[in-house]
Amino acid sequence: MNKNLRIVVYGVAIWALPFVAGMMLFSIQASHADTFDTIMKLVLLLAVLIFSTKYLSRTEESSLKHLVNVGFIWAAICLAIDVPLFVFVFGWSIHQYAQDVPLGYLLIPLATGGMAKAYGIGANAQ
Repeated sequence: MNKNLRIVVYGVAIWALPFVAGMMLFSIQASHADTFDTIMKLVLLLAVLIFSTKYLSRTEESSLKHLVNVGFIWAAICLAIDVPLFVFVFGWSIHQYAQDVPLGYLLIPLATGGMAKAYGIGANAQ
């Protein structure tokens, strides 16, 4: 699989893992909204760490700039899937969606940047 296809596939997987977890845990959303939101952020972070590790193991590019860019691409993929789904399928307003979801996706480039730093430190250790 080439690098660009891997980035897209991993971006979709990063979106899918929290989405599936959210569907499984949806029953607690109404009664424990804060807990649900925290769990969703943790699942998103776990997905990013898993797929960042997989990506790093299959690429020679581990610079901070590259991985942050990949993180922003993954965040954009998540938004590109999320917005139509939540607005047109689930009937959320754009305002409702904007207040609830997108800021969490900033975790993605933050985590990929952190992975790049950690990867760089580990790769240069003597």
